[in-house]
Amino acid sequence: MKRRRIGSELYSGIIGIVWLITWQCFASNYPEDNFCVGAGERNYLEEHSPSLKTQVRGSVPWRAIFTSRAVFAILTCQFAFSFTLAIFMSFLPQYLRDVLVLPLSMNGIYTAITFVAQLISKNVLAVVADRLKRSGKMSHTACAKMFQTICCAGDALALSLLAIFGSCERPWVAGLLLAAYGAFFSAGICGFFTANLSIAPRFSETHHSTPLTQPAR
Repeated sequence: MKRRRIGSELYSGIIGIVWLITWQCFASNYPEDNFCVGAGERNYLEEHSPSLKTQVRGSVPWRAIFTSRAVFAILTCQFAFSFTLAIFMSFLPQYLRDVLVLPLSMNGIYTAITFVAQLISKNVLAVVADRLKRSGKMSHTACAKMFQTICCAGDALALSLLAIFGSCERPWVAGLLLAAYGAFFSAGICGFFTANLSIAPRFSETHHSTPLTQPAR
């Protein structure tokens, strides 16, 4: 057991070092300093957006941020999103063991169902959201509200049905509901997460990091 632990820590350290070296080689503070950016893309960025080097950022409008109803709506969504995820991750192993009574060989499969569903649905929903906005059928605000509603209502329904119908006699039902939970959960990325980055682009890092200070995270 001790050897396995040392081996896992060694692999994690190697992966971290490789990632750090890759980041140092390819990342840059400004698009014009990045060798991966082609001439056409660099010219487009220079034409449509001023260089960050010459921008005057000014002070962060803290008062406007914390008196904005939109910001508080995003904070509420972030709290619900994080709280649900924390509860789900904490009790999923116990649920699989005590309620579904799954053998140890099946635990990994049922644990991965939710995250595989998220991987697929995030890419699909992102394309759908972009097409709705580009077509002019929905505004950015309406699109974010719609997907956030789908996320909240869908997750609540999936988890409620999971508590009612999930049992050791029908583990496949629980598997389907876990997949549904993951799919609905992904809609929040097109909802509050997108709104959080779009509400004030100049201060997106502040908007994005503020909800992460909540205890639910």
